[in-house]
This record gives sequence, structure tokens and C-alpha cells, in this order.
Amino acid sequence: LTDTREGVQTIGSLLQMGKGTVDSTVEIALAVEKHLDAEIDGYRDANNGGQRVAALGHFMRLLERVGDTASGRILFRIKANIGACNLNLGDDEAAIKWLLEAYDHAPSEPKAISNKALALLLQENFDEVLEMGRQNLESQVADPMLSSHVIQAARFGGFEGDPLALV
Repeated sequence: LTDTREGVQTIGSLLQMGKGTVDSTVEIALAVEKHLDAEIDGYRDANNGGQRVAALGHFMRLLERVGDTASGRILFRIKANIGACNLNLGDDEAAIKWLLEAYDHAPSEPKAISNKALALLLQENFDEVLEMGRQNLESQVADPMLSSHVIQAARFGGFEGDPLALV
């Protein structure tokens, strides 16, 4: 709650000082992003700390609140964390849905790529996960977790050869 008050005060101060200039608009956008990142981090920590149902509720309310105005990166973070909450709660189908939706908002984010691979792995779409691994060998863009998803896809998908060669 203190972080929320501080964030609102900072944004209010910037609005009063800026008087609508481009620089002030950018500053305000950055302040809002920073505030939302901190809020997301807090809910993520609650999920990781075992407060999964509460964190899921917070993320859903946050998505309702900012869904029409947030950047693609923020929408990615919210939806990916909703997916993580669902995964931790044992709802693989919901996790898959949210992880794939999150990817669509920020397909070049390294974590989004590995999250998409996780969703495809849960769907047992092993060939697509293996292809993502092959593509990442060239681009080296994805989060390192992609490697573990690729190795699991190779194991369960009947890959012939050394799966470590894919990562």
C-alpha cells in the first residue's frame, strides 16, 4: 500500500510539473511502468511464497484495471504471472492459455519465449519446442529456461541423438 501511495504521489508531481510537454509525458509513462513493475513483483513474490490464490486475485484485478492502457511488456508480465499462478495451483489448461496470451504481447522478450515453450511442452507439442530450441541456437535471444524445456521435449518426444546439441 505504501508503494502504491508513493507511486501515485510521484505521478501526481510529474503531472503538476510537466504541463503536457513530450518530456513530461515520457517521464510519466516511465513512472507508471516503474510503479506497475513494482506491483507485479510484489504479487509475484506472494505467488512464489505460497500465497497463490491471493496473488492470482491481485493479478486478475490488476489486469482488469490496466488491460486497456498498459504496454505490451506490462501485459506480458501480468498474464505470464497469471499463468504461473495457475500452474502452481495445478491448473495446467489455464496456465497454458495465459502463457500463450502473454507471449503475444511481447514475443521478443526472452522470458516470453521460454514461457511459450513451457506452454507448448505442457501441451505435449514437443516438435514445436524442439524447433524453438533450434531457432534459439542461432538467435540466442530466449531466457536460459528454454534449454530445460527443449531437453524435456527431446526426452519425451523421442528425439534421436544428443538433446544437449539443441541447446
